[in-house]
Amino acid sequence: MPKIVDHGHKRKMIAETAWKIIETEGIEKASIRRSASEAGMSTGAIDQTFILKLQ
Repeated sequence: MPKIVDHGHKRKMIAETAWKIIETEGIEKASIRRSASEAGMSTGAIDQTFILKLQ
């Protein structure tokens, strides 16, 4: 049975984490790797959530 993922919730969680980093430390410190780490995800999970991979 496939895993059911709430992509809307994941997008919101990633965005909130990124904004928290930007607000507290500045945009220079915000990165996909840092946002993923603080959100408890891998960078690959963020790619899949936002469909960043170009084909």
